[in-house]
Amino acid sequence: MNKAVELQRERIRSMETELTGYRKNIVSEQQRNEQLTMLHNKLLMDMSNVKRNVQNSVQKREQLKSEYSKYAKILQESEAQLGKTTTERNVKMNQNTNIRAQIEKGGSGTKKDPRTNVRVPPKRNNDGQVSSVQ
Repeated sequence: MNKAVELQRERIRSMETELTGYRKNIVSEQQRNEQLTMLHNKLLMDMSNVKRNVQNSVQKREQLKSEYSKYAKILQESEAQLGKTTTERNVKMNQNTNIRAQIEKGGSGTKKDPRTNVRVPPKRNNDGQVSSVQ
């Protein structure tokens, strides 16, 4: 009977040792689970921040596209106006050059424009002859 009791005690010690191992494993797994839960929560927050940043970036991009379109249109209109103004300037410069040339030739055949008080060269027909109709 002593042998049976001793054997029973050995089994109990063995079970207690096994139970202690299980407890250590449970504690270890609980710690690992807590770490994974914290990591999961951190990743969820990071993901939320990334989504918010993407939304902000999309909104900013749309705003910038709108501004770009506005400024591109303004630039196009300004370039068209500059072209017109440059053409007008060139016409006026040519008229000015022609008037100066007429004045330097002696002003023969020129008349004063009563509105501007500037001498204007006579009108010429397609052959370069002075037109009789002014």
